[in-house]
Amino acid sequence: MSSDAVFLHPHDQDLGLYLLERLPKESLSAIEAHLAKCGVCDQRLAHEISSFSASGVAQLGTALTGEMRKEPRYKTDEVVSLQTLNPFSPDRHSGRLADVSRSGMKLQIPVRVECGTLIKIGLKNMIAFGEVRYCVPVGDVFHFGVQVSQTVQLRSQE
Repeated sequence: MSSDAVFLHPHDQDLGLYLLERLPKESLSAIEAHLAKCGVCDQRLAHEISSFSASGVAQLGTALTGEMRKEPRYKTDEVVSLQTLNPFSPDRHSGRLADVSRSGMKLQIPVRVECGTLIKIGLKNMIAFGEVRYCVPVGDVFHFGVQVSQTVQLRSQE
């Protein structure tokens, strides 16, 4: 049997560490290469998001505005990174968080992301997971709304 015939799936714990950006750098490229080829593990990655405990869920937003939505939106201008998880891509794109509510975000990113795509959003002290609900071109960026399913507060690695 040749060595390239061996097909090992990552452990659930490694998928969780990958999502939380805590996987050791030496393992990063191997797991990303595997996820790009393995539909089963891509689905496992999406399932792993739902396993994060409620104690890790952060509350977003703290002030009221006149927004006419189910939840108030709060303007912000924070740098974010975005990665698509389903379909999987190891690429990360920089952009801006334009506004936030308890269960949603509006992002401005220079790449189009299809509706229904599961994404990971890296913020300063938090990682959010959600589904793209709309995506429209505005100038040289795309504005899109994300329905947030989970947020995880990050602790510093000191």
